[in-house]
Amino acid sequence: MASPVLSKSRPTGQAWWSLTRLYQGLQNYLLCPWSRHPSPAASFSTSSCWPPSSHTLAEAKLALSDAWPLEDNTPSTDYAAALAAAHNEYMKRFGSDNGHAPRVCFYCFPDDFLEMDQCHIESALRRLKVPTFRAFLGAKVTLGDASTGGTLLIDGVEASVVFLHCTFCPEHFAHEGEWHSRKLMELSRAIKVPSLLGHLAGAKRVQQALSRWEELSRFLPPEDAGRCMSVFVAQYDPSQPASAGAVENALERPERWVLKPQREGGGNNFFGAALAEQLRGNDLSQFVLMEKIVSPSMPAMLLKAGVATSVEAVSELGIFSAHLAVDHEILSTVGGAMLRTKASSSEEGGVCAGHGAIDTPLVVSEVGGQGGAHAGQIPAEKCLLLVCGLPGSGKTQFCKALADSAAKFFLVTTWHHLSYDSPSRTERETISNRVDALLTAPGSAAILLDDNMYSSITRAHWAQVAIDKNCAFHQLFLKAPLDLCLERNSLRPSAVPDFSIRYMAEVFEWPQDGTWEGQHSMMLNAQETASQQVDSFLHHLPAAKFWERVRPPDTALPRKDAHNMDLDLRKIVSLALKDAKLPKLAMPVLAKQWSTRKAALVAESQAKASAADTSALRHEMVETFLRSCMADVSAASAASPSKQDGPDKDLDKEEVSVLGPPFRWLPAECGCYFTDNIYARLVDAYFKVLNPEMEAAEFWKVNDREYDAATRSQIFAEAVNTAKRRKEAPQVFRKNLSTVLKQYRPKHPELFLRKADVRVPFPPSQAAEVFKSGFLEIWEQARGGKELGAKHVHDSCHECPFLSDAFVEQLKAELRHFKEQKLPHQQPNSMNRNGCILNEIGLGPLMDRMIYVYLMPVCRALYPDLLPGVDSHHSFIVEYGPNMDTNLGVHDDNSEVTINVSLSQDYSGGELVLYHRARVAHPQKLEKKPYYHRTTHGTMLLHPGELLHEVLPVTAGNRQGLIIWLRSDAFRKKHGCPLCQSTDRLLYA
Repeated sequence: MASPVLSKSRPTGQAWWSLTRLYQGLQNYLLCPWSRHPSPAASFSTSSCWPPSSHTLAEAKLALSDAWPLEDNTPSTDYAAALAAAHNEYMKRFGSDNGHAPRVCFYCFPDDFLEMDQCHIESALRRLKVPTFRAFLGAKVTLGDASTGGTLLIDGVEASVVFLHCTFCPEHFAHEGEWHSRKLMELSRAIKVPSLLGHLAGAKRVQQALSRWEELSRFLPPEDAGRCMSVFVAQYDPSQPASAGAVENALERPERWVLKPQREGGGNNFFGAALAEQLRGNDLSQFVLMEKIVSPSMPAMLLKAGVATSVEAVSELGIFSAHLAVDHEILSTVGGAMLRTKASSSEEGGVCAGHGAIDTPLVVSEVGGQGGAHAGQIPAEKCLLLVCGLPGSGKTQFCKALADSAAKFFLVTTWHHLSYDSPSRTERETISNRVDALLTAPGSAAILLDDNMYSSITRAHWAQVAIDKNCAFHQLFLKAPLDLCLERNSLRPSAVPDFSIRYMAEVFEWPQDGTWEGQHSMMLNAQETASQQVDSFLHHLPAAKFWERVRPPDTALPRKDAHNMDLDLRKIVSLALKDAKLPKLAMPVLAKQWSTRKAALVAESQAKASAADTSALRHEMVETFLRSCMADVSAASAASPSKQDGPDKDLDKEEVSVLGPPFRWLPAECGCYFTDNIYARLVDAYFKVLNPEMEAAEFWKVNDREYDAATRSQIFAEAVNTAKRRKEAPQVFRKNLSTVLKQYRPKHPELFLRKADVRVPFPPSQAAEVFKSGFLEIWEQARGGKELGAKHVHDSCHECPFLSDAFVEQLKAELRHFKEQKLPHQQPNSMNRNGCILNEIGLGPLMDRMIYVYLMPVCRALYPDLLPGVDSHHSFIVEYGPNMDTNLGVHDDNSEVTINVSLSQDYSGGELVLYHRARVAHPQKLEKKPYYHRTTHGTMLLHPGELLHEVLPVTAGNRQGLIIWLRSDAFRKKHGCPLCQSTDRLLYA
């Protein structure tokens, strides 16, 4: 039976045309100027011509008043015309200059069950006076003059055009002869359908690349690219670290994904459990991971061998096209379509394999005619959702979770998350234009517009857009306490000034019950997790309501008058001057500047008061004023005079974020950091401190172990003090870093990089001074995908050269210089009391560069399973000696991979003892034979963080080392925190 295709109006073919232009543009880009290439061969171009006649008869009997009559579908005739044009072009250029009579060759495999499909095209070519012949896989293929660009002879017949119906899957290249024949075809002057690069242009890996805007927009104008993007699903290369999140999602929910190998033909894809098993394998580079297209099903009758079966079915529409170009475009046509319908329960849809059936598209009105069979029953294709709340209320996390979870409930896979929170009016206008393009593009889509939206005027604008576009419309509000928003904002890499959040909180116009806006709004608890918020949303807004078209209100939407505007401007100035933490000299300058700007805006508003509606203009003026004040405060903060004049004075002018990019520096990654694994050196054991204020009796109830009274008292005091120190550590970290940036005068300023420079390698000459030559060789091997020259010494432990002797001495001299200035700093970690945290004393950017540019390629080559990505690092110096910590007990590390760099060699004892990989509550219980390791000056040892190890007592001299803990959000989200093995309390992953 014919399957309906929804459209707002009689189809114009714009979406089809955009996709066709994409293919043509891609071929023009891939192929050299002298290549000639109609689009590749497609099956069922003839079979697709037959169903319309029977379906047209059924349509007449059903008398669907809102359906357009089915037009003739003649892809085989159109294909024949394109092949004829190619043959004629060949004859015009070469004719019969060698005595042969050139023909169009149908190159097939023996016993091709689509032979009758091809015969119809041959018949149409004969009517066009174009000679043809058939040849089969294994035929004798030669070049007439045995050189590139020569005449192609297949079984002795010159081919003007070779129409390839095989050579698209491994089975067609069983022998070397088939490869050689295909190579000769490509080297010949015959027109290939498709050419080799034309074939590759339609390959799955290219499809995956073109699903990204930056690639797609290279071949299509923005308008056409937008049309295509509106109907694309996400595609990933599962072998790439950047796809780790998608792979993890596919392992958790394999029913929402399909894994496609890089080959043609049906029956090769992986679904469900088979997909998950394949993703756990090693060689993933041959696959494309794609979100499964979720289509609405409909009743259908599938006819097979004379037997009709009633099923719930889904359909796939394909468009036939042809393109011929020699230096310039000669022919470009869109020639018919094929609709393939299959049971919705079937993963595969191949017609030849018996899974699907050839169908006919039936175009029906979206609204429906009076009394029509579908009148009033078809929902909106677009939904606009406003996600509103203060900065820090969790809007972005909710949007990501909703787009990730809701597609299967609302039968839409295209979710667009747009953040409207930009200070630039130009950028905001760009977002507005983007929303308009998405609402008018073909296909269904949900647009999540994420902004503060504290004013009902702003929301009314978008409500009117939804009304004008006749789409669905909803508002979601995350109502969070002001203190929570301020706290979250303070943790952001680029926090907004607090006064702006306080202002929005004071003037936020929440929707009122019983109003039109209230009926289209939903409140979410901002203190719930994003997944809990999504569950609430799905419960409140089922699919039928989600797609319900918005109806205009009975009364006018809200407006802002001039008096309210003046009050808003005054409130912004008052809060900004009160809240901004700026030098006293800067405040009068800003106050005068804002007062002048406010007066100008009020005068402009009054001058335009005669306009029909100045409400939106006034609100925009308030928004502009607020954002300009925010920018002024940020600029004034950045330009505050430094307390130093040394060579590193620029460090204080840069806003340095301890939360990235590219890496986070804070030691805390999980909530258990503050309560669990509290180390007591006295007994070399770990304890829990649920609250630093807990009483001793409660502490020993939680930690049920036997010690004498005096030991218990000392353990309790040490554990509670450690817990307090950990609780304060993030704040102390920030404070110490700020102090260092303002007061420290470096001995070697070149070690103190700017954040903006951390992704840039050292110049080659400087890199040769920083690193040992052996390390640079290993680094190049890692970047080139070659086997690494690192030495394997123990259970997943590797040793290799790293820092040059000169650089080690320079770094140690800087550390001594820092200690001499007696600036505040914390101990490296819970177990080491001597040393410092490099991220805290201003050397974080230096470590960022070393990790981002140099260590990541090496570590990911050695530990691909442990490091799908690096999101944070804790880099510190440890020291051991007779007058300090002499040893370190058995432990594992709070890292996925640890790098241990030796900075000294004049000491006795202090061997590093390596045991086995294990995350255990009591690491002192050892099971395997130890390995004693001692590195040389500047050499590094890399090992999994879960490897149990210890440092034996140093008996003479001082032992100094650089330790780098590398951490991965993707790994922890999947496997949990290394210390508590739970994902429930992760702070960032």
